[in-house]
Amino acid sequence: PSLLIFDDYQHISKHSWFHEMIHIGLSKIPEGITLIIISRTEPPPILIRPCLNRQMAVLGWDSLRLTLEETDEIIRSQVREKISEETIFELYQTTDGWAAGLILMALKAKTENVGIQLLGRYIPEEIFNYLKSETFDKTDEEIQDFLLRTALLPGITVNIAEKLSDHSHAERILSELCHNNCFTEKHFLSEPVYQYHPLFKKFLFSRALETFPKKHLLELCRRAALLLEETDQPEAAFSLLHEAGDTYGKAKLIIVYAPGMLTQGKHQRLGEWLETLPKDIVEDTPRLLYWKALCYLPFDPGLSRHYFIKAYEGFRQQENVTETLLAWSGIIEAITYSFENFTELDRWIQVLNPLIGEAGDIFTENIEIRVTSRMFMALLIRQPDHSEIETWAERAVLLTDGCSRFKADNLLILFQLILYRMYKGDFRMAETALKSLRQLTRSGDGATPLDQIRTGYAEAIYY
Repeated sequence: PSLLIFDDYQHISKHSWFHEMIHIGLSKIPEGITLIIISRTEPPPILIRPCLNRQMAVLGWDSLRLTLEETDEIIRSQVREKISEETIFELYQTTDGWAAGLILMALKAKTENVGIQLLGRYIPEEIFNYLKSETFDKTDEEIQDFLLRTALLPGITVNIAEKLSDHSHAERILSELCHNNCFTEKHFLSEPVYQYHPLFKKFLFSRALETFPKKHLLELCRRAALLLEETDQPEAAFSLLHEAGDTYGKAKLIIVYAPGMLTQGKHQRLGEWLETLPKDIVEDTPRLLYWKALCYLPFDPGLSRHYFIKAYEGFRQQENVTETLLAWSGIIEAITYSFENFTELDRWIQVLNPLIGEAGDIFTENIEIRVTSRMFMALLIRQPDHSEIETWAERAVLLTDGCSRFKADNLLILFQLILYRMYKGDFRMAETALKSLRQLTRSGDGATPLDQIRTGYAEAIYY
């Protein structure tokens, strides 16, 4: 029994007679002798028939790619130090099942005393040299330029690749890279999406840092981030801007996407984005302070109030009345949710009417319902005997009847109305508000678990 191995088969011309010789040879090989052909490309047409006749089997990348369990076993057999499951998983993601890459990283840990837990971020030079000589250097300058530009993208569509690289034949280049297994994979989603191997991508990015002037690379990153933003990929766009050190671009992206992220409950993720910005940039930008305050609101109302007040003061200096009213609403919420010192509400109740006077005709529907719900909340908790509380209550009722677009605010107003009517002993009106609250909580999307709990709480108090 023996093996006959042909390596680097992809270098043979597709017109060569050698393929026919292999084809004939397959039918002549005696029992017990196995022929192995190693190639980056699919078998040539003449070898399709042996595949169909089961004379030859094809093991593609998916068959050769290491599994997480195999990665675990290989690493633990190579490295003696204790390794956490998180580290194994990080190495698995970094190498993406590439056995040679994994072995090189494990050897680096042994020979150079690099902690295995750092290997996911520290890529051995040997891997970069291999990728350079085996893949990058074997392409012409045009494709090299294409690779360096598109390496900035997490997933590559033909449309985005053409715009970013200025190459009109991006589809052909990507298809050839994939066909030749040049560390490029193709995934079929709503449209074909190509992806470079994580290590190949890191190699290309480091190469781009060496090749392009800093100013040019920064502009390239901005273009790529803009293209990703246009295709609704804010996470990828932010990551790219962060790698490029584009503080202004990150701040702009946060301001655009913050409302949607908070609606989806991504408070902590938005907070992480804000933490990457220099402190002075956030402190000098009231809008960023406002979004930072909202990030903390569900988890630390006291800290949230601090940022809301700073945002309020910043908006006042800018004479931006609309944003000032939003910050004012946030301050009321933070004080209320903290349950520490309701006397602070007195100051903020007092400043509202002058602010409304300044707002004039720019009092939009969104601002009105937020301000009304928070003012009614403040009066209900701190000044239930206020001479204008009934006026605010009536205003709140009108808004819940005529404004269906702001469900969260409507739910809050209805909850407050139930409490207010019950405090006054008007249980008939409280029951009407409770029915509306139940109906709104159960209808369609938009009611959070907190809204459902609040509705149950209102029912309990009512009964």
